[in-house]
Amino acid sequence: MVLPQVFKEKAIDFQGLTFELVGLDHYRTSLFNKELKVLIGGIDVFNEIHVFLADTSSKAAMEAWIENLKVLQALHADIIVPSHGSIEKSLNNQALTATMDYLRTAVQASEESGTSKDFVAKLEAAYPDYANKGVLELSAKVVTKEMPWG
Repeated sequence: MVLPQVFKEKAIDFQGLTFELVGLDHYRTSLFNKELKVLIGGIDVFNEIHVFLADTSSKAAMEAWIENLKVLQALHADIIVPSHGSIEKSLNNQALTATMDYLRTAVQASEESGTSKDFVAKLEAAYPDYANKGVLELSAKVVTKEMPWG
């Protein structure tokens, strides 16, 4: 039996390239290569699709997510590989900007929505071309507390 060990290093070497572990905490890390200016996004990095909010459904959690994305944006990556996204959408800092804007919209919608249907309607109106509608519908139920999560 092999038991996993906690990874304590601050970087990973892969085929001669060094990728730093970046982010505000060990739950939401991404990998960044300074030489190539490539960011391989962790769990927070989406690109212009509906964002999974069930695990971060409170205003405080969404605001913390935005702060982590600001740290990633400050790296000025030329290429961003999102952990959740579409090859047809932005693969640069616009992916981070779009996700931060989405989270701000979600915070506002959560404060203004009485039901998950209201929440979905507000996010769909703001982002009519975003894919991942099932994720939006599930997130809306958790954000509006119609469904318990976690």
